[in-house]
Amino acid sequence: MIRLVGKRGKGNFESQLDEAAKGKEFVQIDCTSGNKDEVMRGLSPFYLGPVECYDGLVSQTFERAWQCSKVFVGFADSSGNPLPEWFAWRDRMWADASNDDHMAIRFPAGKENANAKRTLYSYWKVDGEFKRLGYIDARKRIYLPVYAKAVVKTEAYRRLCAMRDEGRNLLLVDFDGYNIHHPKYSFTYNDAIHCPLLKMGHGFVLAMLLEGVIKVDEGGNVIYADGLMDDPHKVYSTDLRKLTDEQRLERAASCAGVTADEFRALPDSDRKMLKRANSRAACKARGIARAAWARLPLAEKLRVARLEEQRHEPVAGWRTLPVRGRRRR
Repeated sequence: MIRLVGKRGKGNFESQLDEAAKGKEFVQIDCTSGNKDEVMRGLSPFYLGPVECYDGLVSQTFERAWQCSKVFVGFADSSGNPLPEWFAWRDRMWADASNDDHMAIRFPAGKENANAKRTLYSYWKVDGEFKRLGYIDARKRIYLPVYAKAVVKTEAYRRLCAMRDEGRNLLLVDFDGYNIHHPKYSFTYNDAIHCPLLKMGHGFVLAMLLEGVIKVDEGGNVIYADGLMDDPHKVYSTDLRKLTDEQRLERAASCAGVTADEFRALPDSDRKMLKRANSRAACKARGIARAAWARLPLAEKLRVARLEEQRHEPVAGWRTLPVRGRRRR
């Protein structure tokens, strides 16, 4: 069994599973750049590459290929055609192999740049001709086939196939993923590709490959299941964007830096206190990385947070504070 869920909170994905999946033992696969395994991290668009684009052009990573296919306002002339500056920018970005700043890659025109939030279209060569592709067409013509052709060559994908062939259940975790089998969605992969209200991350491409919905032949051609790429001509409800009560609780728990079960058991006062204590500014003032703070036991977080509430400021050097019932050497 293959299931895809969204990466939120501290790893409790039970609420995202459908009835058929609940109670089964899964091997959890973090498909994001946060995977500690260097090989499996190769599933992430930030590390997958180099990837072939068109006209012999190669992007050092898939994420750069995808993001820099977009033409933003300011990169097009009055007729909407890409300016020469866009082509120069695209070539420069595709040739850059640095991977230190993920936000700079994800928002290549600058996150604070107002024009960067206004994508006109994606520009890609299809069947020997440049085409302007809208949101869904870009998924179908760029995102899905380019990622699929690149990922099947990786050791990480071969490991996934080996686990699947052994009969193990795989739980793929991706920031832009969700369980299409959950009653909230009741989707097919065709819906996931064509729904404009929800993102379709690379986890969907992996799931489709592992389930045989799409295949890459020896010649590097992507073969799709019958009807997969056909427009279903559906009107999707905006309720799909609304969070369920369980999803709201998971997000609130993530903001507080605790698990959903821990958050559920806390009184409102402690919930609000931990949300403040888990802020980036508070962690910086303490001299501790936010990720390190998140890994602390709940009791330790509450101890420090309550002390900070009394002092009305984050506690620098909090690790040296005395703990009741335990002597510091």
